[in-house]
Amino acid sequence: MNKSNEQDQDIITLAIQGMYCAGCASRIENVLKRTEGIEDVKVNFATSTAIVKYNQKSLKYGDIYEKIKKLGYDATKKENLFAKERIEKLQKEKQKNKREILLFIFSLILSLPLLFSMFISYQIPFWIQFLLATPVQFLAGFRFHKGAIKTILGGGANMDVLVSLGTNVAYFYSVFVMIFPNKVMDSHVYFESSSVVITFVLLGKILEGITKRKAYQALEDLFSLQPLICHLWRNGEIIDIDLSEIQINDIIIVRPGENIPVDGIVIEGRSECNESLITGESLPVIKNKGDKVYSGTMNLSGMLKVQVKELPENSTLANILKMIEKAQNTKAPVQKLADIISGYFAYGVILISILTFIISYFIFNIDLSSSIIRSVSVLVIACPCALGLATPIAILISTGIAAKYGILFRNAETIENAGKINVLIFDKTGTLTTGKLKVVKTYFDKSLDIDLQKKVYSMIYLLESSSEHIIAKSISEFTKSIFSSIPIPDLELKHLENYPGYGIRGEILEKNTNRIWDVYIGNRDLFIEKFKNIDLLYNKDISEQKTAVYFAIPNLTKGIFLLEDTIREEAPKVIKQLKTYHIRPILATGDKKEIAESIAHLSGIEIIYYELKPEDKLSLIEKLQKDGFIVGMIGDGINDAPALAKADVSFAMGEGVSITKESADINLIHNDLTDISFSIYLSKITLRKIKQNLFFAFIYNTLGIPLAAMGYLSPVFAGFAMAMSSVSVVTSSLFLYLNNKESYIKKLDLS
Repeated sequence: MNKSNEQDQDIITLAIQGMYCAGCASRIENVLKRTEGIEDVKVNFATSTAIVKYNQKSLKYGDIYEKIKKLGYDATKKENLFAKERIEKLQKEKQKNKREILLFIFSLILSLPLLFSMFISYQIPFWIQFLLATPVQFLAGFRFHKGAIKTILGGGANMDVLVSLGTNVAYFYSVFVMIFPNKVMDSHVYFESSSVVITFVLLGKILEGITKRKAYQALEDLFSLQPLICHLWRNGEIIDIDLSEIQINDIIIVRPGENIPVDGIVIEGRSECNESLITGESLPVIKNKGDKVYSGTMNLSGMLKVQVKELPENSTLANILKMIEKAQNTKAPVQKLADIISGYFAYGVILISILTFIISYFIFNIDLSSSIIRSVSVLVIACPCALGLATPIAILISTGIAAKYGILFRNAETIENAGKINVLIFDKTGTLTTGKLKVVKTYFDKSLDIDLQKKVYSMIYLLESSSEHIIAKSISEFTKSIFSSIPIPDLELKHLENYPGYGIRGEILEKNTNRIWDVYIGNRDLFIEKFKNIDLLYNKDISEQKTAVYFAIPNLTKGIFLLEDTIREEAPKVIKQLKTYHIRPILATGDKKEIAESIAHLSGIEIIYYELKPEDKLSLIEKLQKDGFIVGMIGDGINDAPALAKADVSFAMGEGVSITKESADINLIHNDLTDISFSIYLSKITLRKIKQNLFFAFIYNTLGIPLAAMGYLSPVFAGFAMAMSSVSVVTSSLFLYLNNKESYIKKLDLS
């Protein structure tokens, strides 16, 4: 795809109102896919959303909206809702739920006498049955009839059509018998069938809604971390404003016990903050002037004055929520078959219902009323909802569980694939090791006077502080600790050039002399390439199990930093657990042999690749994939970007905020190696639950429809079974909540 076409593309997320079953979602998706200008679309019944990728030149948002409206549904642009908007949306949903409950109670009160008469064999007079059933049919059942009409006019068929058609056939047949009792051989009426079916379906929708809201709980807990009001500091006064009104560089006050609303910098005050959202650590972090604070974290003790650096929609919490919602709104590959079936399900059921009547009445000579009731039972027992909910509800719950522990899945496909990997490639620094490297030794020309030493360290600091790499951070902190006044004012970084997997080069301007210094910092290979005759007189200590970083400033000096890292305490147990999943761990590092072997031995990894450049890691993954392995890789996402992109499932592990912007399939916000093992475990149990849900949904419909067609199930029982089928699928998925990380760690002794 060329660049201009990419610029013409837009992706929008729509909230769809009026979807009552998976058939609705399939209908919308199929129609939009056939619309010129729409390049891709995914409609999710469980989350009531549609993600549409379209060409802005040939199609407008209004055209998409009109397409959906013609099908009988409503659509609005779905944004990440914060503060007041989200509260208002939740209040509207609660009011809607109350109305549904009242409607169900109304329907139940009128239907109970009809239901009891079935069990006590007492024939209530037809006219009383008519009076009880009519309000249920047309008031309580109005939503189904309205939805059915809209769907039929749009050329589709869904659950509304099945319920409306089935109950109307039973109701109007009963009215006919009541008015013309002598026109049919069997003058039995079925008012109880129409009213009780509607009552049970309403009950099913209420229970389904309750369990679906339970599935959203983890996401709502995260949304609750966003304060509704900000205390704006303006001209010496504190003004309370809505979060949406905040602008970059505004000054806000955060009082003790309040959550921080946006990302910013402390400009006044001192306090402790709970940053468990970012780090996973429950211990508070001290914040002073100049320190960063993050949205969703809590100010514990002192009052802070904070300068806003990110708008609410771009904050740490917003990025996390966006990733979770994106994953929840996508579809797993395992759902494809269910989607195909759901798209044609209602048409097939209507056809089976008609055939049931024809075969019963004309071929087997079953009386008219029994033949009609059999066809009605077929209509009301069929449940496309169970099929449509089997996968997305499980995905919704597992992404919520994962987010609680700082594990962010990019999409539903990743959740499915993570449990299938059989090779996991580990980077070393910051993954198997703590990443908290310390400079333990330096080789440096000590003949330089203090001013020149300070200049050299300043140049190194300017280069390394501009990089996010773990080693660069360690060196910049070390150089800063030598001279507290680094960097000196006379130096300015003018140009920076990265050599991925090797190091960096910078051009430093010395202002008082107007001289440009070239500064190189990197590994041994970089210096052999750049300085053919580099003096490697430091080999005595380079053989030690330490990481060597070379630096050189031509015509001034050169030297080496030796850094030391420690293995993560949990690494051996995690590696052991991965092996029980039949996953082969591999260490692939750019570091030298001695260090790689030491770390691998301590962690329990047998297969080692060392002194690898980024392209070597990429080649390794390609080779493993050609050999038939499903390859996962975990790295820092900086030097390993090509390899991470090539892996079947990529993990990025790093300190909090920046990780949400990485392109990995699974972002591990907390620096905890057990998250790798837990995310794979969560993937496995989620996929198992999805398959279980799909199996029962298929079995339910496969067995239920024939039994109804053969007359073994009355419409009343069929309606109850249909209502409970989708509830059972959702409830079954809720058992995923039992799989929390704490019990997982305790069970496997990964603590």
